[in-house]
Amino acid sequence: MHMRNIGRLALAWLLAALAFAGSSASNVSAATAAGNQYTCTDAGHNAWIANEPGGLVIGNCLYGTLVYRSFISNPVTNNEGTYQYNGGYITGDFQGCGWIRGDKTAFQGVRGRTNCTGSASIGRASFAHYASCPAGKDGISTCQDGSPLNVRADCPMYANVRPWLRNSPATGYSGPVGRTAVLWRYVTADDRYVMIHLPGTSIWRFISGNCLLNGSEELYRLNPYPIEFYR
Repeated sequence: MHMRNIGRLALAWLLAALAFAGSSASNVSAATAAGNQYTCTDAGHNAWIANEPGGLVIGNCLYGTLVYRSFISNPVTNNEGTYQYNGGYITGDFQGCGWIRGDKTAFQGVRGRTNCTGSASIGRASFAHYASCPAGKDGISTCQDGSPLNVRADCPMYANVRPWLRNSPATGYSGPVGRTAVLWRYVTADDRYVMIHLPGTSIWRFISGNCLLNGSEELYRLNPYPIEFYR
């Protein structure tokens, strides 16, 4: 076979492999009992909600909140371990579709609703202006938790802001975060809030962009990791 044809075939194979590896559908299968009802069981309010299985945190499922599961993912491995995720409609002050680790929920019954039946996933462009280290690696090390930056003043943290909406009120006050180092993951689509991770914990919360040096719109200028813009 001509070398040029071999090169084209190799490129086609590589593109097909990358498309498969990047597909969220490879991590998602139909739930074995679609419509089952669950509740979030983490009393520490650390049952975070992801935009896709093992994806970016878009909110928190507070203790006792009802979850109407429509999907269950295949096992997903990230920096917290390997877990399956329940995908569906999360009630409470989140009121939207998302994914929660299966070990953070408990079965409550077969009653359900029809929300999120097509998909429980949310594209990044729907809730984020830009994100730090979008692929989880910077070519040298992993950075799935975000980029380090100091909070410049005592600042309130919130469990939810419904980041896919503009000017949505913050709910689930979680106390203040002092002048300390945090890891920021992304800026919300309306530039009002930043999702942060408290180092050494499983706590992910939203804080006002004004709490961080230069405000949320300037975070990308100080970031040591790659930035990906969505809008």
